[in-house]
Amino acid sequence: MPYSHSFYKQDIKSFIDKTVSKKSKILDVGPGNGTYSALLKPLGYELDCLEIFEPYIKKYNLSEKYNKVILGNIVYFDIEDYDFIILGDILEHLSVDEAKLVINRIVKQGKSCIVAVPYLCEQGTMEDNEYETHHQPDLTHEVMVQRYPELQLLVKNQYYGYYHVKTIDDLSYWDLDKQYWVKKVTPKIVIDSIDNDTVKFTNESNDSILINVEIFGDGSLCYSNYNMMLHPKTKYFVSQPGVYKNKRIYLKNDTIHKEYQMI
Repeated sequence: MPYSHSFYKQDIKSFIDKTVSKKSKILDVGPGNGTYSALLKPLGYELDCLEIFEPYIKKYNLSEKYNKVILGNIVYFDIEDYDFIILGDILEHLSVDEAKLVINRIVKQGKSCIVAVPYLCEQGTMEDNEYETHHQPDLTHEVMVQRYPELQLLVKNQYYGYYHVKTIDDLSYWDLDKQYWVKKVTPKIVIDSIDNDTVKFTNESNDSILINVEIFGDGSLCYSNYNMMLHPKTKYFVSQPGVYKNKRIYLKNDTIHKEYQMI
């Protein structure tokens, strides 16, 4: 439909503001009523749009919201002139083969891209527009991961997800709380002390690191599991008081998996 879900729009606005140059040539595919123009033009971005259904161009005043309005289909459109592609509520309207073709072209040409999709959403023709039909109503996060491995999750809830094509190899993920990229680095964690209940350690790396902490007791029982953001050259501790036998702590992320015996 011409109107996009409001989920995470301000987060995505901040993400684009911090990661996409104001000089970038941006193409908004299937602009609907101009949601992304309203989000980004006040920040100083200039956008073109690609609309497949001609009546929407006049109905939603797209010529007033975008520098250039192009009538066409993203499946066949040449994206060479653009740096950043917005596929907001687009993939579900394409067949799997068509969507894979579009994503593959974006990846091969080294374009940055953001993708937004609704999960488990059936939809047919609307406003006499056959292009409103959803050809992938089965999308979930798990399906997206399997079907489009080139995409990386930014943020999701049970209804909607945002993804991006990762083109900067040394960046791992966008931290929505901190509003910055966290680099994928090899952590240098130095253990300062271990006793029955507590492990004290220091992040000796020059970068922030997100780790997962798991503390296990008897057998495979996990009685603590949470994430920690470790800032550079900073001391931390994890603690789990109790009389559990064989208490162990695991510090994990994509590049490290360390186990420490606490008892």
